[in-house]
Amino acid sequence: MKKNLILAAGLLAISGIASAQNIFPASGNTGIGTITPAAGLQVIGTARLGSATNYTSLDANGNIKFVGTAGLQIANNAYAFKAATNNNIGLYFNAAGNAFEFRSATAAVMSSTGAASGNGFYLGNLGLGISTPAKKLEVRSGDVRLSLPSTTLDSNTSVEFVNSTAGVFDWKLEHYTNPAFDPGSLYIEYANDDFASDANLNIAAYYDTGYASYGIKYWVLGYMYADNYYTASDERLKKDIKEFKSGLSIINQLKPKTYFYDSEKNSALGLNKHLNYGFLAQDLEKVVPDMVLTQKALRTNDANGRHFEETKLVANMTLIPILTQAMQEQQAQIEELRATVEKLTASITATQSDAVSNVNISSATLGQNIPNPLKGVTSIRYSVPTGSSSAQLIITDNNGKTVKSMQLAKSGAGTVNIDASSLSAGTYNYSLLVDNKLVETKRMIITK
Repeated sequence: MKKNLILAAGLLAISGIASAQNIFPASGNTGIGTITPAAGLQVIGTARLGSATNYTSLDANGNIKFVGTAGLQIANNAYAFKAATNNNIGLYFNAAGNAFEFRSATAAVMSSTGAASGNGFYLGNLGLGISTPAKKLEVRSGDVRLSLPSTTLDSNTSVEFVNSTAGVFDWKLEHYTNPAFDPGSLYIEYANDDFASDANLNIAAYYDTGYASYGIKYWVLGYMYADNYYTASDERLKKDIKEFKSGLSIINQLKPKTYFYDSEKNSALGLNKHLNYGFLAQDLEKVVPDMVLTQKALRTNDANGRHFEETKLVANMTLIPILTQAMQEQQAQIEELRATVEKLTASITATQSDAVSNVNISSATLGQNIPNPLKGVTSIRYSVPTGSSSAQLIITDNNGKTVKSMQLAKSGAGTVNIDASSLSAGTYNYSLLVDNKLVETKRMIITK
């Protein structure tokens, strides 16, 4: 019996030991790994808080690490971190916006990142590659890239300059790609509604792979002003340089026109609406084909997208050297004609009677031929002063060669009809001589 009592007492003692707990004093410090703790609880070494697989660990240097599914959890509308010097400064979780916010000393939100939406903002200046940005965004020593969202038709990336004031025009830089022919274009657009509706294209820089030999790189879709305009003309940039003598023949084939642009049908081009003077590219192409090129151009921009059509373009500056050459050729003809007329006048005997010598030929007149230009017969009115001894009408070609000569009545007004059907097409001069003295010279044009 005594042995049983001793055994029962031993079992009760063992049971008490198994269920015992460590009890720390209400005051003083407790140490693990140290007998001189400096805080309420001080652990020298590593520690774990949590389960066997999910826990927060502290290493011997005080570093915190989360293992498994363990992590730092923040209560709604609470700080994850606070500055030791000011409890308003820190990282704050805003449950209403589901966003993380960096707050200032007054708890003002300085930047925010949406945990669900990814949207965010940043007050103040942001620097990339620079720690002291002077502007809202400053990039130093690096490139900035805006990537296209896809390669589908009319996909684009844009940078917008938006003014919150109503009615103020805003600008947008837009990258546009059309896989059919345009690998990438840059458009500058403007709108006064923050691009809430279709914007107007203003400037475009694009490349058309279908016309690689001429590809226009820059379009102004509307008016453009410049104080001056220069083109590359250095002799060292050129080769196969040759003189040409056919300026007048080119000019004679041109067909100047007046016209209005169909600005409504081609709304994206920004064409003017007033009367214009110029040439039709199709006409000019027949005479000087190198002045005309064909390329796809943006004609309209509407809700269905951008519409491009082949369009003929003209290098009008090329006409300047052609016109210069034509004027030089014409001036040479005028000088040659003047010399011929003077020679003709000097070669005629100036024998006149006293009465004749007193005749005032300044009253003689020579009219413009009608019609002009002409194909067949033309009429010329003239007037010879009374008392003249002779009157002649002489027709010469551009080389000064006389092609027709006829005697006129010695006094009074008259009309002479000339049949030009036997003459070649071109420009001719006709002169009135009274008493072997040149009165006047005019020009006629014969066509076929």
